[in-house]
Amino acid sequence: MSIMHLPLTVHQLVFEGEATTPIEFGPQAGAQLRGALWEALREIVICDDARARTPEHTRFCPLCRLILMESQESSRGANPPRPFAIRPPLNFDTEHRIKIKSGEIIRFGVNLYGDAEQLFPYVCQAVHKIGLIGVGYGRGTFLLRTAEAVNPFTGESQMVYADRKLRGLPGVPITHEGIEQAVKVWSNDQITLDWRTPCELTDQGRPASIPELPIVIGRLIERCQMLELHYTPNPTETVAWRELHLHLQERAKAVKLNENATRWVHVMSGSRRSDSMKPISGLIGRAGYAGDLSEMRYWLAWGSVLHIGKNVVKGNGWYEISEMEH
Repeated sequence: MSIMHLPLTVHQLVFEGEATTPIEFGPQAGAQLRGALWEALREIVICDDARARTPEHTRFCPLCRLILMESQESSRGANPPRPFAIRPPLNFDTEHRIKIKSGEIIRFGVNLYGDAEQLFPYVCQAVHKIGLIGVGYGRGTFLLRTAEAVNPFTGESQMVYADRKLRGLPGVPITHEGIEQAVKVWSNDQITLDWRTPCELTDQGRPASIPELPIVIGRLIERCQMLELHYTPNPTETVAWRELHLHLQERAKAVKLNENATRWVHVMSGSRRSDSMKPISGLIGRAGYAGDLSEMRYWLAWGSVLHIGKNVVKGNGWYEISEMEH
């Protein structure tokens, strides 16, 4: 089959703030940050809800593009994935809480997909606003100190906010070329995925209890296809994605899951808007694979910055990769 690649651009942002009052998160820290982002954007962006479903409005309104897309259908059909993912703090204590004292640093990330780097000034302003209005249990506050764009594949970084000033748009993008070059030194026959936040992978319509590689690859290729469809100018034909999906899943069947240190965690997320609780549960922990990974390294690398599974905008589906080099 022909070789495919993903012509997507990702900007990985890391925000650091200094707590001005104690901040406390529960196990759903990503969901708490996503809710705070929604609330902050509502305060800084004027949105005419009567026009919110039109493609032209959605294209230019940062609130609709980042947050209010779950009920909209894009001009390319289907329900579009939102162009970002939260990467929450992970320093949990034994009670599965994150407690940050006054004067300590709060650190979290936001990944922006496609041309969403144009929305960075709004995201940065919203994070600054979150610090003022508070986040987490008890609405702990912080003062935003820095925002940095980083590229884990090239090692590049760029300070984009410091000393209470924007320093420019993110300019160290994660791209096909950078990932392709990086994975050349990775092992062809072993890889370990470490899920840092819960990941719900479905298999035949049901949550998978074991992260077998064909399931991981299947959901990953589906996510790559949807992000390319909505956030690149010339998306690949559906039939080519289908062929890639079937080909990689078949190759993945020959790869052994030789380490499974994952476990299922039950996490609930509350919504002030709907006054309801929804599960954002999933697998966390390490899964090691051994076999011919030569055709899958590239796509697994993309997955580490795109996140996979459900609720990625709430921080879920984030994994890191280890045991990559020869």
